Amino acid sequence: PDKILIYSNDDGFFRRIGKKSKRSLETVLLPEDDKQKVIDKITNFLKPETKSLYKRLGKNYKLIFLFHGLPGTGKTSFIHSIASHFNRDICIYSHDKKMGDTDFNKLIRTVEKKILCLEDMDCLFNTRETEDKHGITFSGILNTLDGFLSPQGEEPFFCFITTNCIEKLDKTLIRPGRVDHSLEFGEIKKKERRKMFINYFEEEKADEFE
Repeated sequence: PDKILIYSNDDGFFRRIGKKSKRSLETVLLPEDDKQKVIDKITNFLKPETKSLYKRLGKNYKLIFLFHGLPGTGKTSFIHSIASHFNRDICIYSHDKKMGDTDFNKLIRTVEKKILCLEDMDCLFNTRETEDKHGITFSGILNTLDGFLSPQGEEPFFCFITTNCIEKLDKTLIRPGRVDHSLEFGEIKKKERRKMFINYFEEEKADEFE
């Protein structure tokens, strides 16, 4: 109960590669409003009435987040704490040049109750300009994440996309409606900087640090 399992793709399947201790949201030093908006969005999404609404509207029961910004600012750590908070394991997709659209779609359908994590999205797949190369095509990504081939079971489909270079991502991929919530990660703010210092050192020295 105090661990989450980590999976990675291997030969067409997500295989368990280890486990990590759960991480509290309190350990992730982001502005509280930013954190709370993500948590509230997931909490509301998981309500039975939301699932019924998606079904009535004919929408895929999925929630896709885009975390973008400077490297080392907490994108992966936040995903870890979100998975811990909602008691879900994580599937991390690793780049595989041998995998095509059909294989990728089959792989994603095995995520089930876990969270799918597509880290460094700008480096993982072909773009529109490289569609003639081997591997997963741009249209294959769109169809799997938000198209006819998107997972449509009883379980909600959670996907977190991360990138340090949002300008490299095609706007069609990250448009509103396909990406349900976008969060930019920038330099640490004063309030969070102080909290980080207190976590490591004594609170009475925080004023001196400032």
